[in-house]
Formats: sequence, structure tokens, C-alpha cells
Amino acid sequence: MKGILIAVLLCVSLKSMALGFVCPADGLFLNSEDKHSYYQCASGTAFLMPCPSGLVWDQSSHVCEWPSVQASKRFLIVVGGNTTTGKCLDIAGGDAVLHAQIQLFRCHGRENQQFELNHDGSIRIMGKCLDIPDSRAVDHQSIQLFHCRSAQENQVFTIDGANRIHVMGKCLDVPNGQIVNNNPLQLFRCHDQASQRFTLVPL
Repeated sequence: MKGILIAVLLCVSLKSMALGFVCPADGLFLNSEDKHSYYQCASGTAFLMPCPSGLVWDQSSHVCEWPSVQASKRFLIVVGGNTTTGKCLDIAGGDAVLHAQIQLFRCHGRENQQFELNHDGSIRIMGKCLDIPDSRAVDHQSIQLFHCRSAQENQVFTIDGANRIHVMGKCLDVPNGQIVNNNPLQLFRCHDQASQRFTLVPL
């Protein structure tokens, strides 16, 4: 029995050493080598845990966050360049009512363009969340506002290294690549065109 206990302790020790991290206590800890992951410590054993795609670990809040969300809780989401040359995501009509569509519009920075990137992957604005209607992730599907429902797959968005915003296997997209006022945002298969490259501008 004593031999088994020693073997178990040795195995736990070797596992932690292999990760190159020694647990100071049970809990969640920063991975100083990779901001896209963190360590979960349990009974002295360190487990390397990845953040969802596009998110980074925030040690102060113990959650994976969108990039730069620690510095600013609100962003303009811009396509087609910067806030002068491009357009911003915008609530059509300016009111955060249920089923309101998300469109492109000139960047003015008022409340109906100030998006919050939440740690659960949701994109929030004026008390509502970006939402895929009826969870139908098909090409040309519109993007609407709806009640926030944490961890619902049709409200969980990730951003990749090419600045594309993913949800349910599709990407947010500007129809026909026309970066003009009042063009409604849509879902579409992911590609490498500028119509799917978004820039987050902290407010």
C-alpha cells in the first residue's frame, strides 16, 4: 500500500514538473508562457487549460477574456479600415429592441455602436446580445439583438488571428463586400476577404 502511495505521489509530481509549473495552491493561475491558456491546480497537480479560440486569460477575474477587454469594456467594431475610412457595426434604428438588426453605419461612437465583449463569448450592447435568429447558422442569415442567454451557442462568438468573428461554424460578413451605410450584417462561410475582417477600437 505504501509503495502504491509513493508511486501516485511521484506520478503527480512528474506531471506538474512536465508542465514546468509548480502549484502554489489549488486554484487557477496565469500561464506566463502563453496568454491563451492557464493552469488549473488541484491537489498539487497542474493541468494546462486552453482558453476558447481568440480569448486570453485574465488572472484578476479568473476568466478567459477577449483581447484588450481588461483595458476597455466597450469597443467600436470597425470593418473596412479605421473609424474614418471604414464603417462601424450599429443597431439599425438606434433602439435596442428585440429582433433589431445589426448593420453598418458611419462611425459616430454613440451608445448604439458601443459593444461590450463578455467573458462568456457574448457580444452585448444596450442590455441585449448579438444573436443568430432561431440558431439557424446558414449563409445570408441576419444578425439580430435578443435577450442575453449565457452559453447559448447562437450567442457565443470568438475572434481569430485574422480578425474574423466566428459563431456556430460561420463568420460575420458584410454582404457583397459593400462597406456602405445601412448594409445589414450577415452570416456567411468563412473566407479571407476584407468583408470579414473586423477591428476592435477601445473607447
